[in-house]
Amino acid sequence: MGTTYAYCWASGTIWFGEDVPCGALPIVEGEKDAVYRLMETAARYACDGKTLLVPGIPEAEDLQAKADAFALWVERLEKCAPEGLSVTLAGHQLTHSAPGRITADSGEDE
Repeated sequence: MGTTYAYCWASGTIWFGEDVPCGALPIVEGEKDAVYRLMETAARYACDGKTLLVPGIPEAEDLQAKADAFALWVERLEKCAPEGLSVTLAGHQLTHSAPGRITADSGEDE
């Protein structure tokens, strides 16, 4: 079985896939069922009862508040992620790369 990623957009909407699209923030990676279970229990549901959201991002008033909400939530996930799942932002710093965009930066020069 391949690796499944959970990732989110600046809106806070969480998506799943075998890759993380450019512009999306990776959240966690691992076996598909385990990734889905973690997101279904740790994320917030939108008003439609189906869409998963990163807590705090939809309500954030600006990009910095979105980044802060994301970083806090990922920090919590690192502490409770079951064995076999990797919270993909461990050791990364969130940076602003363009207006309206947040990216993960390892701090290492390429």
